[in-house]
Parts: sequence; structure tokens; C-alpha cells
Amino acid sequence: MKPFQRIITAVLLLVLLCAFTNTRKEVVVEGVCVGAIKLGMSVTEAAELLHDEPKLITWNQYSYEHYFQRDGISLFEMQGDEQHEIFAITIHPDRWKGYTQMGLKVNRRLRIKDVLAVYGEPEWGYTMDCSTVDAEYEDVGIYFTVNPREGLCDSDDADHNTVYFEERVSEFTIGVVGTAY
Repeated sequence: MKPFQRIITAVLLLVLLCAFTNTRKEVVVEGVCVGAIKLGMSVTEAAELLHDEPKLITWNQYSYEHYFQRDGISLFEMQGDEQHEIFAITIHPDRWKGYTQMGLKVNRRLRIKDVLAVYGEPEWGYTMDCSTVDAEYEDVGIYFTVNPREGLCDSDDADHNTVYFEERVSEFTIGVVGTAY
């Protein structure tokens, strides 16, 4: 076999391997994709890749969450989007194992200290009802969610890196870089 043929064969094998790999074991590319599931892809295409029927959750007047419990993945589409394009993907570390492109190992033991070691200093933000707090990296297209400590909702005085250092990440989400997703 000639060198060119070997390269073509190797590339084809890699493409086939990626196409048939279980999504829960793949790499998260921040701001782009989780394995073969890409931002901007239709929810229908992603569901076909996951070989599962999701639970549909409606979030107020804003978006729909398609939760694939077996895979530990939620796909979000905007309400009223006729293309049903995915604008955010959430990973639930209790059910999903893998790595981010920047090298963060994702599993049920993932803690904020692990996130800080790989991504550095985040911006911290709370949901409007203070039900979750996020270590945000909008410039990379990813954020990590933990449960808030009582009395710290949107507190500017707290050193969030220290307060949440040992906290377990309950989920993390990718979205388009530089957007509030």
C-alpha cells in the first residue's frame, strides 16, 4: 500500500470511529460540540445520533430542553425556532464521562477546584432566582454550575473561588463563544 493510500485509509477509519463512538465517552469542544453533536445542528439530527427519545422540558417563554437521561445530555432550542437548532448543550457529569478539549476530566467527581486548575479564574453568576451559581467562561464557550451556598446570592463580597472550591459540579453547558446562552 502506498503512503497516500495509508493516509486515506487511516482518515476513513478515524471518521468511522467518530461516527459510531458512544457520545458519553467523547470530547467536549468548548463552544462547538459534544462529540458528534454540534451547536446549530437540529435537535432531530442529534436525537438520531443518540438513539433515544428525550424528555421535553419547557423553560418559561424562552426555550425547550430535550433531556436524554441515559446519555446525561440536554439539548436546548429556542422557542419559536422553526429550524429547531441547538443553541446550548448541557452535560450532566453523573451520567457522562469524557474530557473537554482543554483537558478537563469529566465524571461524577468533578469539582470546581478541577475547573479552576484547567480554565483559571471565572466570572461568577447566579440565576435570577438564585437556584444555581455558575463559573462562567464566555470567552471559551463553557460554564460550570454548582448549587449555591445559603446567603451568598449574587454577593460581591464573597471569594467564590474559595467558597465553592470543593463543590461538585452539577452540570456544565457549552454555547456559542461570547454569547449569553
